[in-house]
Amino acid sequence: MLRHKTKLEKNAAEKLLAAVSVHSFDRAAAKEAASIYNKLKEAGKMINENDLLIAGISRANHEALITRELKFLNIEDQNIKIV
Repeated sequence: MLRHKTKLEKNAAEKLLAAVSVHSFDRAAAKEAASIYNKLKEAGKMINENDLLIAGISRANHEALITRELKFLNIEDQNIKIV
C-alpha cells in the first residue's frame, strides 16, 4: 500500500493504515492457519500459503477479514467478508 507514486496516494495509504490494527503471526495464528490448511486440504480446496497465514492471523485475533479475493470463500468463517 505504501508503494504508491503520488504523494496524495501515499498520504491516503498512511491514513488508512493508521486507522487499522496490525496483528503479528504468532503461535495462535499458526495453529489457526494449520487448522484451516487441514480442512481445505481434506476438501480439495487449497489456497496459497500466504493467504492461509492471513486467514490464520484474522481468526486467531477474532478480526474480520475483508477482501476481494474469491478464493477465501473456500474457508468457512463468518468473519471473512468478500467485497
